[in-house]
Amino acid sequence: PAPGVPTAPPPAPAMATLAPAAVPTPPASGAPGPAALTLPFRPGDASLTPAETAAIAHLVHASPQSAAASFSVLAYAPGSPQNPSAARRLALARALAVHDALRAAGVPGSRIFLRAVGPPTGSGAPDRAELRVSAAAGNTP
Repeated sequence: PAPGVPTAPPPAPAMATLAPAAVPTPPASGAPGPAALTLPFRPGDASLTPAETAAIAHLVHASPQSAAASFSVLAYAPGSPQNPSAARRLALARALAVHDALRAAGVPGSRIFLRAVGPPTGSGAPDRAELRVSAAAGNTP
Protein backbone atom coordinates (compact mmCIF):
# COMPACT_ATOMS: atom_id res chain seq x y z
CA PRO A 1 0.00 0.00 0.00
CA ALA A 2 1.01 3.59 -0.55
CA PRO A 3 2.43 5.54 2.40
CA GLY A 4 -0.25 7.28 4.46
CA VAL A 5 -3.04 4.99 3.16
CA PRO A 6 -4.44 2.75 5.89
CA THR A 7 -4.67 -0.96 5.13
CA ALA A 8 -7.60 -1.54 7.45
CA PRO A 9 -10.40 0.71 8.63
CA PRO A 10 -9.79 2.39 11.99
CA PRO A 11 -11.41 0.70 14.98
CA ALA A 12 -14.84 2.00 15.93
CA PRO A 13 -14.80 4.36 18.90
CA ALA A 14 -16.10 2.94 22.15
CA MET A 15 -19.67 4.01 22.79
CA ALA A 16 -20.93 4.84 26.23
CA THR A 17 -24.26 3.40 27.20
CA LEU A 18 -26.74 5.43 29.18
CA ALA A 19 -28.54 3.87 32.07
CA PRO A 20 -32.00 5.46 32.02
CA ALA A 21 -33.62 6.44 35.29
CA ALA A 22 -36.72 4.58 34.23
CA VAL A 23 -36.58 1.18 32.56
CA PRO A 24 -39.47 -0.64 30.88
CA THR A 25 -40.79 -3.59 32.85
CA PRO A 26 -42.03 -6.47 30.69
CA PRO A 27 -44.86 -8.69 31.87
CA ALA A 28 -43.79 -11.30 34.43
CA SER A 29 -42.63 -14.68 33.09
CA GLY A 30 -43.25 -13.68 29.48
CA ALA A 31 -47.02 -13.87 29.94
CA PRO A 32 -49.09 -11.65 27.66
CA GLY A 33 -50.21 -8.44 29.25
CA PRO A 34 -49.32 -4.82 29.57
CA ALA A 35 -45.78 -3.58 29.87
CA ALA A 36 -45.22 -0.72 32.27
CA LEU A 37 -42.82 2.09 32.98
CA THR A 38 -42.64 4.22 36.13
CA LEU A 39 -41.18 7.67 35.61
CA PRO A 40 -39.95 9.53 38.69
CA PHE A 41 -40.23 13.32 38.78
CA ARG A 42 -38.42 15.84 40.92
CA PRO A 43 -40.72 17.53 43.46
CA GLY A 44 -42.62 20.37 41.82
CA ASP A 45 -41.24 19.55 38.34
CA ALA A 46 -43.02 18.18 35.28
CA SER A 47 -40.10 17.76 32.88
CA LEU A 48 -38.66 14.47 31.68
CA THR A 49 -34.93 13.83 31.53
CA PRO A 50 -33.39 12.75 28.22
CA ALA A 51 -32.93 9.26 29.69
CA GLU A 52 -36.61 9.04 30.60
CA THR A 53 -37.62 10.21 27.13
CA ALA A 54 -35.34 7.52 25.68
CA ALA A 55 -36.90 4.90 27.98
CA ILE A 56 -40.37 5.88 26.73
CA ALA A 57 -39.23 5.57 23.10
CA HIS A 58 -37.65 2.19 23.90
CA LEU A 59 -40.91 0.98 25.46
CA VAL A 60 -42.87 2.10 22.39
CA HIS A 61 -40.53 0.39 19.95
CA ALA A 62 -40.12 -2.75 22.09
CA SER A 63 -43.87 -3.32 22.40
CA PRO A 64 -44.66 -6.41 20.33
CA GLN A 65 -47.87 -4.95 18.91
CA SER A 66 -46.99 -1.26 19.07
CA ALA A 67 -49.03 -0.50 15.95
CA ALA A 68 -52.20 -1.60 17.73
CA ALA A 69 -51.21 -0.85 21.33
CA SER A 70 -52.79 1.78 23.53
CA PHE A 71 -50.80 3.75 26.09
CA SER A 72 -52.29 4.83 29.42
CA VAL A 73 -50.60 7.47 31.55
CA LEU A 74 -51.45 7.90 35.23
CA ALA A 75 -49.70 10.92 36.72
CA TYR A 76 -49.36 11.73 40.41
CA ALA A 77 -48.25 14.73 42.45
CA PRO A 78 -48.46 15.38 46.19
CA GLY A 79 -50.85 18.04 47.37
CA SER A 80 -52.08 19.88 50.39
CA PRO A 81 -55.61 20.29 51.77
CA GLN A 82 -55.19 24.07 51.46
CA ASN A 83 -54.67 23.86 47.67
CA PRO A 84 -55.96 20.52 46.31
CA SER A 85 -56.04 21.70 42.70
CA ALA A 86 -52.26 22.35 42.67
CA ALA A 87 -51.57 18.61 42.79
CA ARG A 88 -53.97 17.94 39.91
CA ARG A 89 -52.41 20.71 37.79
CA LEU A 90 -48.90 19.36 38.39
CA ALA A 91 -50.07 15.80 37.69
CA LEU A 92 -51.67 16.99 34.44
CA ALA A 93 -48.44 18.74 33.41
CA ARG A 94 -46.57 15.46 34.04
CA ALA A 95 -49.11 13.46 32.04
CA LEU A 96 -48.75 15.92 29.16
CA ALA A 97 -44.95 15.61 29.26
CA VAL A 98 -45.28 11.83 28.88
CA HIS A 99 -47.88 12.37 26.14
CA ASP A 100 -45.43 14.59 24.24
CA ALA A 101 -42.69 11.96 24.54
CA LEU A 102 -45.06 9.26 23.26
CA ARG A 103 -46.06 11.44 20.30
CA ALA A 104 -42.37 12.10 19.55
CA ALA A 105 -41.84 8.32 19.54
CA GLY A 106 -44.54 7.97 16.87
CA VAL A 107 -47.61 7.01 18.91
CA PRO A 108 -50.83 8.46 17.46
CA GLY A 109 -52.68 10.71 19.89
CA SER A 110 -55.80 8.55 19.54
CA ARG A 111 -53.93 5.69 21.28
CA ILE A 112 -52.82 7.74 24.31
CA PHE A 113 -55.06 8.01 27.38
CA LEU A 114 -54.15 10.45 30.16
CA ARG A 115 -55.29 10.54 33.76
CA ALA A 116 -54.05 13.22 36.14
CA VAL A 117 -54.68 11.53 39.49
CA GLY A 118 -53.16 14.18 41.74
CA PRO A 119 -52.24 13.02 45.24
CA PRO A 120 -51.36 9.31 45.22
CA THR A 121 -53.00 6.74 47.43
CA GLY A 122 -51.34 3.55 48.54
CA SER A 123 -47.70 2.74 47.91
CA GLY A 124 -45.38 4.36 45.43
CA ALA A 125 -43.51 7.62 45.19
CA PRO A 126 -45.77 10.67 45.22
CA ASP A 127 -43.86 12.35 42.36
CA ARG A 128 -44.28 9.95 39.45
CA ALA A 129 -46.12 8.97 36.30
CA GLU A 130 -46.94 5.42 35.31
CA LEU A 131 -47.07 4.43 31.67
CA ARG A 132 -48.87 1.21 30.79
CA VAL A 133 -49.12 -0.46 27.41
CA SER A 134 -52.16 -2.51 26.47
CA ALA A 135 -51.75 -4.95 23.61
CA ALA A 136 -54.90 -4.03 21.70
CA ALA A 137 -56.31 -0.63 20.82
CA GLY A 138 -59.22 0.45 22.95
CA ASN A 139 -58.15 -1.56 26.00
CA THR A 140 -57.39 0.94 28.71
CA PRO A 141 -56.54 -0.13 32.24
